Amino acid sequence: MIIEYRKKKGSDEWHFCTKCPNYPTEDYESWCGATRPPGGKMCEECILLEESNEKDCEPKIC
Repeated sequence: MIIEYRKKKGSDEWHFCTKCPNYPTEDYESWCGATRPPGGKMCEECILLEESNEKDCEPKIC
């Protein structure tokens, strides 16, 4: 699955869960891939949503 990852311009934190309260919706850079983007760090909130029992993470497909 090819997922869109986003980060705010000037930030090094990537987001991939659209339900994350910090998921960028404007003024962002994006990267699409089957693996996580190189460089930067993953948002801890996105990771928690992905790992939750309710599977609250809804990634955007490229």
